[in-house]
Amino acid sequence: MTSFDVLSFVLQKTDYGEVDAWIDMVTDRFGRIGCHVRGVSYLKSKLRYSLEPYSLVKATILQTKSGQRRLINAVLIKNLYYDLSNKDREVIVRLQNLLSRVVPPDELSSFEYETDLLQALQNNTSIILNNYLLVAIDILRRNGYIDEVQLASEFPNKVLKSGDNLYEQITQSKLSDTAKLRLQKIIISSLQNSGL
Repeated sequence: MTSFDVLSFVLQKTDYGEVDAWIDMVTDRFGRIGCHVRGVSYLKSKLRYSLEPYSLVKATILQTKSGQRRLINAVLIKNLYYDLSNKDREVIVRLQNLLSRVVPPDELSSFEYETDLLQALQNNTSIILNNYLLVAIDILRRNGYIDEVQLASEFPNKVLKSGDNLYEQITQSKLSDTAKLRLQKIIISSLQNSGL
């Protein structure tokens, strides 16, 4: 058995039996994974409040020889749902829904955007909140739902450069209302075309 410390964003918590749970989360090391958690529903459990949806946690995951993952410890960094205002909460809920629908589960991540995204959520949540459209476009682009050619044709001035760190770019870019509408159109059409 091997244990790993990961930074993770909890997408969903599903009760499993009377006191156990199944946690679906995006991690900086493994991408999107599911983990079994024992005894999380006990009143005395220290994991009980750390593993609510929208929580950003530092988790310890135990991986068995058969490949199963069990979450054995989680330290709550912050719960993005309860720590934000109503307007900002809506953005975090949209981000959680997009990650749940787009990021493939139990697949080793070949991208580094999970790490960048989780670091941005931990250190400067306002980057994500103020630039949600760019974050959504980047998530869709890196998972193959948006074609680079389509993005380049809509934005010839290269709003998002391929392969660059998105979170460095969005701190420097100011989008006009017209550009935001075009980004929304790309997001909606890519989700409709892929059936998500």
